[in-house]
Amino acid sequence: MFTAYKNLPNDARLWIYQSNREFTEKEVAYIAIKSEDFINQWTRHGDDLKGSFMIKYNHFLVLAVMKLLTLFLDALLIVLFVL
Repeated sequence: MFTAYKNLPNDARLWIYQSNREFTEKEVAYIAIKSEDFINQWTRHGDDLKGSFMIKYNHFLVLAVMKLLTLFLDALLIVLFVL
C-alpha cells in the first residue's frame, strides 16, 4: 500500500538504486508511476506492505517499506486490543 514517504517510520527499510546518469523529466514521471504501482502491489505472504519512494537528485530511486517487525507488532497489538 502506497503512503507518503514522510508517513513512514524512521526505521523503515530502504533500497537505493543509482543511475549512471541524470534522469530526464519524462523518465522521472515514468519511474514515479511504475514505483507507485509496484508499491501498491507489494505484499509479504499475501499481506500488503506500507511503502513509499522518492527520487533524489534525479539520480537515485529510493524505495522504502515499513519494517516488517513493526508491521507484525502493529498487527499483534490490534489482535490484543480486540481481545
